[in-house]
Amino acid sequence: MTGYRVALRDGRNLGVTATGDPAATRIVLMCLPSPGASGFDPDPEITGRWGVRLMSLDRPGSGASDAPATGLDARVGTRADEFAQYVDRVEEDSRATQGVDFGPIGVVGWGYGALDALALAAHRPEMVGALALVDPLSPEAVSDEPPQPPFTLGDLGIPDDAAELDRPGLRDRLERMLEAAAAQGDAGVRADRAALPGRHAPGPSRRLDVAPLVLTSPGRLAATRRALADLGASSGFARLEPEVVDGASDGLAIVAGWERILRHVAPAHGDVPASARR
Repeated sequence: MTGYRVALRDGRNLGVTATGDPAATRIVLMCLPSPGASGFDPDPEITGRWGVRLMSLDRPGSGASDAPATGLDARVGTRADEFAQYVDRVEEDSRATQGVDFGPIGVVGWGYGALDALALAAHRPEMVGALALVDPLSPEAVSDEPPQPPFTLGDLGIPDDAAELDRPGLRDRLERMLEAAAAQGDAGVRADRAALPGRHAPGPSRRLDVAPLVLTSPGRLAATRRALADLGASSGFARLEPEVVDGASDGLAIVAGWERILRHVAPAHGDVPASARR
């Protein structure tokens, strides 16, 4: 599913996929669950008419991204810096070639990806203009034993009979994401666990500059509250009450709540006029 690869400063490669409206001046960065790989769009129809450039990146060892470096370089905070390297490059290239200044971006963290999203917001507060966390995962909830490929919907906590899976193309998009996540076997899910040394919260150690929107499915409400308590103790949002996406199946609040998420992270529709969006 990966669209292309870009070289990082340390010589490793990062897998990247970009979709959405190329005329939009708003970047939305999707940080995906584990297992997960770039290219998943929760609802292409909504994304296509919203007015955003939707980007997602393969974490080390997943999709087309090289395996992580060892030691401190493998931790979540360092991976947030790698994501920021790519965004910086996109913005620099756009200013130089198109005269477009994207400004702060919207960031969406789904499941494990909430850890990456929080780390990015903490490390580069000037970069992140809006933040959404969907069914965020506490480091304490990440099992020691990673799932083994071939990955399944169950590895994401999604029931196979979820009503949303009847939506055109959704099951296929999820399964293609999981297949891409296994391109290097279990290297990606093992790297995800190695990035959480001692299971301490890798997120913000200070109050964030942006207040996150937090969405969850009804069945994940208790787990989401626990995750916020674990991750938000020093960042000022530990007492946030998640918004429950009515009727969303476990693990699929990202789909049922996608328009609500875009309204938060890209409220101006990427400066694309309504006539062009239609």
